[in-house]
Amino acid sequence: MRLPMEATGASGTTAIAVRQMEWLRRLVEAGTPRQVAAEIVRLAGEYPACRSAVVVWGFDGTGQPECEPSGQPTDSELALARLAAMKVGPVFRVEGSRIALRLADAQPAVLLVEVKGETEQHRFIDAGAVWLEIAGRHLARALEAVELRGSLKRMGRSERLQHALFAISDLAGSDRDMPDMLRGIQAIVGTLMYAENFFIVLYNAERDTLRFLYFVDVEDRRPRDPHLEIAMASRERSLTWYLIRDGRPLMGSTDQLLAQISGPYVAVGPDSEDWLGVPMLRDGQVHGAIVVQSYQPGIGFSAEDRTLLEFVASHILTALERKQGKDDLEQRVRLRTTELAEANQVLQQEIVERHRAERLQKALFQIAQLATADISQGQFYRRVHAVVGALLNAKNFFIGLLSGDGRMLDFPYYIDGGVNSLASRPLGRGLSEYVLRKGVPLRAMTTGIVDLALQGEVDPLMAGTKVVCWLGVPLFVDESAI
Repeated sequence: MRLPMEATGASGTTAIAVRQMEWLRRLVEAGTPRQVAAEIVRLAGEYPACRSAVVVWGFDGTGQPECEPSGQPTDSELALARLAAMKVGPVFRVEGSRIALRLADAQPAVLLVEVKGETEQHRFIDAGAVWLEIAGRHLARALEAVELRGSLKRMGRSERLQHALFAISDLAGSDRDMPDMLRGIQAIVGTLMYAENFFIVLYNAERDTLRFLYFVDVEDRRPRDPHLEIAMASRERSLTWYLIRDGRPLMGSTDQLLAQISGPYVAVGPDSEDWLGVPMLRDGQVHGAIVVQSYQPGIGFSAEDRTLLEFVASHILTALERKQGKDDLEQRVRLRTTELAEANQVLQQEIVERHRAERLQKALFQIAQLATADISQGQFYRRVHAVVGALLNAKNFFIGLLSGDGRMLDFPYYIDGGVNSLASRPLGRGLSEYVLRKGVPLRAMTTGIVDLALQGEVDPLMAGTKVVCWLGVPLFVDESAI
């Protein structure tokens, strides 16, 4: 079977068209990045001179890049893929006749191909240019969709946490009695993670005792007196004892917990499938602990659950203190309220940043669509202007390109100060030329432009004396500003 991208004789035109449509159908039906990558590998593998092909993506620095076929790329393959992810054109490696092709821009992904002989490298690129571009764009959309779903999940988690913190604060200020308030706290924690089995202990450092303030467990139904003080010595080497003594979270199965505790273990109560406990801290001192546990296989806790429980533990401690004592209540409430406001501010900022990222991703997707749309160059520039205008103030907007001989600055699109067209002008000492020379973005207010003029970097007549704020970024081709 020949590649859809490989040239053949006239007799095979119909068969090739059928194979092309079949491959396009599979590509469209591929919904995940790995499924799309598998179709790209399938496409490359049909090239007669192809020895191997692998797609690598996920160069965000947060973890190991993913690849299709599954496995771990060699160090040399990974280095070649990272190099290609930063470039527009293909990267060649003579040893082994390898090629690295960047498939997507907004979401870097790379196709690594090994062919038979150096002469086949360029033949492969020429044969697959159109099809790999189509596949790359589809892969970019799949990667963007995964990122958006992740952002929405994180936003939803932040909103649930924010709601939980407000609910805990409301409980602390309500007129509900202590048992009712503790049931409410369990219900709130249950909105964040599995909390069917849940207990809270308070620790008295002066007397070295603890109290089971609240205890609900489907396997251990013995009632606990919330007023009964239990000597810590009677619970020595239990998980709760280690929580209080060491002051750090514990999580996992019994075997995993044994590897986390600082000494021998004495079992108290029924064994659970998964156990998560966090100390309640104030000023570095342990004042109690919160524990959730699961007796059902498949229902356990994650590092994210541990982080959430650690975060809400201090707020739960505040709620308990407000119910139990009034002597230093006012000062502690002010402190916890400030901490809560700061936490909410961080969460709100995260939501704002997610919305901003979604707007930017939408703009990039729109520009990518315009690049393949059947429109004139003038329509393309006008629509790009509209997309940019949705992100920032772009009332005055132009695109300048160096002429072929590098002596002129051509303006395929120009709207500035009421002037809707400007064909070209000789290179001078304007702000646009400054950006081209330096190869870096420039954002300058009026005073900054004057400073550049005083330094001889720009001509004040060309820079414009009425500009309040000027923003320009270079456009690069092969690392050269054009």
